[in-house]
Amino acid sequence: QVVAGRLRQSIESTPFTLPFNQGRLPITVSIGGAVWHSGDAETFMNEAGQGLVQAKQIRNTVTIK
Repeated sequence: QVVAGRLRQSIESTPFTLPFNQGRLPITVSIGGAVWHSGDAETFMNEAGQGLVQAKQIRNTVTIK
């Protein structure tokens, strides 16, 4: 979660401009994931998907299930 948080902050703080855009274009990232404790791959992927959905609902955050 720490690494994902640093990545999110780095992307957010990096200036991004387009040739036709005079100002800074804000870029944000929502990251969702899961930690594999035990079980099968399908359960793990479902948890990761839930983490991503939750992060996108909150916006600009990291959510790890």
